[in-house]
Amino acid sequence: MKSIKELYRMGPGPSSSHTIGPQRAAKVFLERYPNAERYVAHLYGSLSMTGKGHFTDKIIIETIAPHPCEVIFETAPALIHPNTMTLEAFQGDACIGSLTFYSVGGGAIRVEGEASGEGKEIYPHHLMNDILKYFSMEGIHKKFNH
Repeated sequence: MKSIKELYRMGPGPSSSHTIGPQRAAKVFLERYPNAERYVAHLYGSLSMTGKGHFTDKIIIETIAPHPCEVIFETAPALIHPNTMTLEAFQGDACIGSLTFYSVGGGAIRVEGEASGEGKEIYPHHLMNDILKYFSMEGIHKKFNH
């Protein structure tokens, strides 16, 4: 079973796929390329078509601030996932790094070509009966029955 933190993420709205996911992607990208002079975000698919209304551009720019960041709403179809974005880091005119992210729902992200670190199984229980049995054995259910 996954952590409840995987199911309910806190962050800016109005859409976790269009704001929380892109915000998390921008943070990951900044960690990998912290010394770039400027950044460019290319939005594809749904992120491009509804990104203005869902503040995708705004959250990316705010996350990358105080560094300059240009957001480009691409008209080409999404690459693999409908919520695709490519972030690029520049020193002068040279691109020093580029990553493509997929905002896969609920604020979760995947980096193209990398194993997902999202949604790790942290509890051994997968069925409701197993969870209830564990609660009973640990006396947890008594805490909720007043």
